[in-house]
Amino acid sequence: MSKLMEPWRGVLAWVLLALCLPTGSSADSIGEKIDKERKSLEQLKDRIEEKRRQADEADKKRESILQGIDGMTEADWLTNALRSEEEQKERLRKEQGNTQP
Repeated sequence: MSKLMEPWRGVLAWVLLALCLPTGSSADSIGEKIDKERKSLEQLKDRIEEKRRQADEADKKRESILQGIDGMTEADWLTNALRSEEEQKERLRKEQGNTQP
């Protein structure tokens, strides 16, 4: 029986060696996967931070625009009130001018 097993010893050695190699490369593969995931998470974190920064800037611009609109509304109201008062005075002058011979 030992003569029958001798040819298989070499094959068995190669099979065992082949089974051992993927374990080492598998560990490298897992490490590479972890590195890829870490990089992916860092990129996602950077994108989230950038979006948050852009949102903050947009909020600041919106607030500034709203304050400008509020200020313009008050200024426009005052301008319109003065214009209306001047128009009324002008009408009164015309009416007084027309009533006087």
